[in-house]
This record gives sequence, structure tokens and C-alpha cells, in this order.
Amino acid sequence: MPDRAIILTIILPFHQEEKNISPTLQRIQECAVVPHELFLIYEKANDPTVAVIKNIQLHYPEMQLFLNGHKPGIPGAIKTGLEKSSGKYVLFLVADDPGPPEIIPRMIELLDQGYDLVSGTRYAKGGRVSGGGLAKPLSRWANRCFSFLTGSTLSDSTTGIKMFKKDILKKIDLQTSTDWAIAFELAIKAQSLGFKLTEIPYPSCNRLRGGKSHFKILPRVLNYSRTFLWGLRQLRK
Repeated sequence: MPDRAIILTIILPFHQEEKNISPTLQRIQECAVVPHELFLIYEKANDPTVAVIKNIQLHYPEMQLFLNGHKPGIPGAIKTGLEKSSGKYVLFLVADDPGPPEIIPRMIELLDQGYDLVSGTRYAKGGRVSGGGLAKPLSRWANRCFSFLTGSTLSDSTTGIKMFKKDILKKIDLQTSTDWAIAFELAIKAQSLGFKLTEIPYPSCNRLRGGKSHFKILPRVLNYSRTFLWGLRQLRK
């Protein structure tokens, strides 16, 4: 975006989300009220979502497409976006959920007020989850257990919806290599290092327009379990 300093970098990884990406991008356009850049990170050039995004891109100059330059998967896509980001603040979003963008203005306000990381939450008062299948009860149970056992500031540490000051990455080395557990790792490390965290409820509407889920229950449970146990040790020290 020329002639205006970028305040917010939005990083949105996607994989075969051609049925869900349009409403999500429309909501981002409506809600991202500060100078921003939107990075959409893909894994393969033949992903049909790319063509959908290129049509929208004609009317949304802040939007940029990038091929994941790291190991395939969410963490690699996020690291690709972080390397290219110029915003003071960074926001992680998910491609199949059009609900979260509505909390962008309030997240920015809280960072401006001195918080270092603002997380969305599906499980505090005012939050809700529509869809999600088996992942929904597992996620709710895991977050409740984690908050109870660690005294975590967040009621929804595992959500991928997180905005934070880019400067905190100077002290946080993100190492998770699978799935959205990278956002869980970010929350744990930010709290263990004494950064100031808070959260905002949001309505999660998974796969509002359908499409195939890429959720695989066993790998996700194993990966989150490793992060859960590591976080338990970190926050109970």
C-alpha cells in the first residue's frame, strides 16, 4: 500500500478453500480499518482457490499471494508471511471461517492500549462455535483442562485467531512444524515470557459454505498433545 505506513499484516494460509475464501475476504475488507497488507499463502499453484483470489485481488490492492517457501503446512505458510511482513501488528486468520474479522478493530485497540497479544476465544462469554464436527468438543475440553491446570490467561489458547505486536517475535522462536499448534505455541511462549495477553470472544462459523475439511483427527490430537504437555511444564514452573 503506497504512501501509508502499514500498521497491520494479516497472514492467511489456505489449501483448497475455494468455496469459503470469498466471504472471509469480504469480511476482512470490511473490518480491517487501518492501513494493512493481506498475505494469502498457498502450497500449490494448481489450488483452485488461487484463481478465486486473483479475481478478488483486482479490487483489493492490499492483497498479495505468496507460495509457501518453507516446509508444507500451516507453520511454513505463517513463517513465509512473517518474513515478508512490514506491519507493526500481525494477525493470523483462517481461510474457512468468516466470523473472526469482525473483532479486528477491537484487537487493534487493545494492542494500542499496551497488550502484547490478543487472542480470539470461542469459549468465553460471547463466543460460540458453529460446525467443527468432532474437533469442537475436543478443542473445548482441551482448552478447559489447559486453563485449569496452568492458570492460563486465555480460555482458548488453541485458536489460530491471534493478533500480536511483531516485536515480541524477537524473543519468541516458533518451532512447531504441524498444523495450527503454532498459534498454541505462540500463546504459551508469550505468557511464559511475561508478555501481556488478553482475549476477545468471537463467533466461529466453520465451513459456512461447505467444502472438504482437511482435518485428520489422529495427527492433530498427537501434535496438540505434545504442545499441551510442553505448555503445562512451561506455565507451571
